[in-house]
Amino acid sequence: MIAIYWNEARKEVVFLCGNFVQGVSEHSVGKQLDTGNLLRYRTQPTPFGKLIKVDSLYSFRLYTCTIDIDANGIVQSAQFE
Repeated sequence: MIAIYWNEARKEVVFLCGNFVQGVSEHSVGKQLDTGNLLRYRTQPTPFGKLIKVDSLYSFRLYTCTIDIDANGIVQSAQFE
């Protein structure tokens, strides 16, 4: 049973991270992340905007997506790790 949750959590992080290409609005990012059932995310301010870090406790935080948002609220990059 744990393996099922682990895999589903991994798929959510991978799939959603792929949606966040340069030019996507921060509002769209938030709406999409809110559809995740097994995700958690947190926002960290930076000198040039903010970073949104996405992961899941169900996948033991092994898979993360870091989304770089500029000061205008636009995605500059999203990196899956």
